[in-house]
Amino acid sequence: MVTIDVREPLLVDSFEVTRAEWLGYQRSLGSAVAPELLAHTAEWSADSGEWPACFMTQPEAEAFASAVGMRLPRAGEWIFIACGPQALPFPWGATAQRSVANTLELGLARAVAVGTFEAGRSPQRVYDLLGNVAEWSADLAPERDLLAGDERVSVLGGSYHNRARAVIDPRLIEGQSELFARALSRESRADDVGLRCVANAAEYLVARLPRERPERALARRYEALGHRWGVPARGLLEELSRRADASPALEFLLAGASR
Repeated sequence: MVTIDVREPLLVDSFEVTRAEWLGYQRSLGSAVAPELLAHTAEWSADSGEWPACFMTQPEAEAFASAVGMRLPRAGEWIFIACGPQALPFPWGATAQRSVANTLELGLARAVAVGTFEAGRSPQRVYDLLGNVAEWSADLAPERDLLAGDERVSVLGGSYHNRARAVIDPRLIEGQSELFARALSRESRADDVGLRCVANAAEYLVARLPRERPERALARRYEALGHRWGVPARGLLEELSRRADASPALEFLLAGASR
């Protein structure tokens, strides 16, 4: 059984990066866009802005994440996000379910808007961890038979091209990895591989929270966000609140997490 160990609190995008988000970033690059990527994104229809972006290489995905102050998850982190500390087989729980993810069985043969499958989200409200598009990671999944020097990286979770299967399946079906992952060259492109961003929570909050006390409307939004994060976030928020340079916004995040 592969062991996954994630000790640092993470902030995780609820949704895969959308086509609209990717195109906004791509326009900011000007002429510094690979011709094949430019040609592919030019074919995206105007009404598909909420579909997950795809066809970028892993370094291009990393560059997007860095541009928004985040990063790609390491493969072990991605698996922890999808399966939780209990190492559940599926993002939503312990048993297989029908029609809760955009996989081959649905027969759509394309991506759909992120967040479409409400019943398929994780308890932490992270959507589309199984199906829709597979997602780039920063490294190679911790397989039992991993070879030293393998420079590929993992894409995880499968897509609309793949049949549904458990993210972690310790039954070791012959010829199949126990993790729902495949290894690709970093320079690969595919119409069913996209990305989701994460950030180290403490670093991100210290860098991004305002130095001034938020106005009432914004304070309520921080409190609602803290409530959504819930009790698991209290320890980190309390720790950050004790810092001499603590943002006043932490008061409202902590109040929400404590409700």
